Amino acid sequence: MGQRPERVREALRQEISRIVHNEMKDPRLGFITITGVELTKDLRYARIYFSVLGEEK
Repeated sequence: MGQRPERVREALRQEISRIVHNEMKDPRLGFITITGVELTKDLRYARIYFSVLGEEK
């Protein structure tokens, strides 16, 4: 892949992290880290990977 998919992947990761940390005020979520983003070749779909630190509930 070239530079564009990498830029899109990083922009998605940053924006999703921002949304989770600043706009989602649900105390049940605990601490969420966006760990990765996979894109289809045409950049139409993304699979987001994350980890959660906190209680199992």
